[in-house]
Amino acid sequence: MSDDLSAAARLVGLLDHLGLGRAHVAAMIPGDIAALAAATPDRLAGVVLCTPFFLDPAPFAQLAGRVLLVSGEYGPTFDVAVRAADRLAGAERYVLGGYEAQTWSDVAADRTVELADRLTGYLSRFASDVPRHSAIVGNHAGISYSIEGSGPALLLLPFFHAPSQWTPAIPLLARHFTVVTLGGRHLGSIASLENRASVPTYQAMFRNLIDIIAPVPDEAILDVGCGAGSLDRRLRSVSAALIGLPRSI
Repeated sequence: MSDDLSAAARLVGLLDHLGLGRAHVAAMIPGDIAALAAATPDRLAGVVLCTPFFLDPAPFAQLAGRVLLVSGEYGPTFDVAVRAADRLAGAERYVLGGYEAQTWSDVAADRTVELADRLTGYLSRFASDVPRHSAIVGNHAGISYSIEGSGPALLLLPFFHAPSQWTPAIPLLARHFTVVTLGGRHLGSIASLENRASVPTYQAMFRNLIDIIAPVPDEAILDVGCGAGSLDRRLRSVSAALIGLPRSI
């Protein structure tokens, strides 16, 4: 499948592949589902935006009455949720008391029962289809998926670092839903970093940086904190001896 497909097109393809006309979705990064929400809001049943750090409410306006905004009690996620709720009439907010969510926070591990209970209670108000696909694991349209439980479909998009950050809450959610955990380079922080690297102004900044470094062919370069490696792939054109280390190492 072409790498030029948008995340929305990939998600629609996955929904069709699983036999889902309509599904619940929970995500930390709203950009993963924003285009889908704007173009085909009827494909989304209930939507939970879990401790988002950046949120443009506009794409979610058509389904505001089916959106739950989960935030910490302190820090940027609280402010983001307050501002978004002001623009999304009918959206609900839930605050994790005494909690400050950061991009690296394992929210599903830190507040497992509370988060699972809140998602279950909210999403049960809306009708979601049951998947017709029998495979437990698979990959479609460049999106990997694993399936647990039974009942209405709930798609879990990656937290900032990895889909596995949902793992502590999945057994509780799987009592009520067919939980479909999604992953791959077209979703989550990997997709965000790839998109950032394709922005012309960001590329111009990077070219200026390389001009300042002035590497010579075959000079060894170590990039500590390379993220998805998006910029390192460009740098390889001038230095074959490049090693990139993600921040998590």
